[in-house]
Amino acid sequence: MKPTHPLLCEMHLMASSPYTTVRFTLTNTSNNTLRVLPWHSAWEGWRGRFLSVTVNDEPVEYQGPMIKRPAPSKEAFKTLSANDTWQSQLTLNDVYDIKPGKLHVQYTGLLTYLNAASEEVEIAELTCRLEAEV
Repeated sequence: MKPTHPLLCEMHLMASSPYTTVRFTLTNTSNNTLRVLPWHSAWEGWRGRFLSVTVNDEPVEYQGPMIKRPAPSKEAFKTLSANDTWQSQLTLNDVYDIKPGKLHVQYTGLLTYLNAASEEVEIAELTCRLEAEV
């Protein structure tokens, strides 16, 4: 089923052994500029648990920072131009104890965004997955 929102996320394994680095891509598939709140996602870095990670079907616990925040200000929203892409590379080993085996990473999250023309607040439910041998 095709999402009803204009945001598309993808994950790709960049490197593994001894460190597992993943590239996260967020694409604005619309013809409109969006203002996106990157909180709780790879596009702001390690600020909380936003991934589900398993190795050999065993859950791997997040061991990184957890940030609590007040309601977002307008400055917290970042511009993502029409048909443009954000990329972020994160090393899983920084916050997960990654062992050799079959790696499964899943991001399922809600990103808040504004259509820059209408300033209407909308929510995109995003899911992207990565499976690899590390």
